[in-house]
Amino acid sequence: MIRYFGNHVEVQPGDQVETRVWFTRRKGRIVYVPGISPLNAQFEFNGLKWVAIRSGGMLIGSIVDHRSGTLKKRVRFIERDDSPFEGVPDDPRVFEKGGGGWSP
Repeated sequence: MIRYFGNHVEVQPGDQVETRVWFTRRKGRIVYVPGISPLNAQFEFNGLKWVAIRSGGMLIGSIVDHRSGTLKKRVRFIERDDSPFEGVPDDPRVFEKGGGGWSP
């Protein structure tokens, strides 16, 4: 179970979130959650796990703290959204093609 920093809200695919990329705040939607979404090697590698956030045409990866099971505090939960969404493509070069970024 992966949670948002500082609370007990579990991260779910489709959640509306706000995150900071460099110095810019971006709103987006969770499109990949390790352990819930179908396995994608782009987001689970060598014991590390990332949650994927789609913001506009960009994918943003946010690492999961392996000790606490939480996201960094820069990813803030806004609301749960059960409407349909476009998931992460099963493509090993998705970041190269889409201009995505990682959120350290």
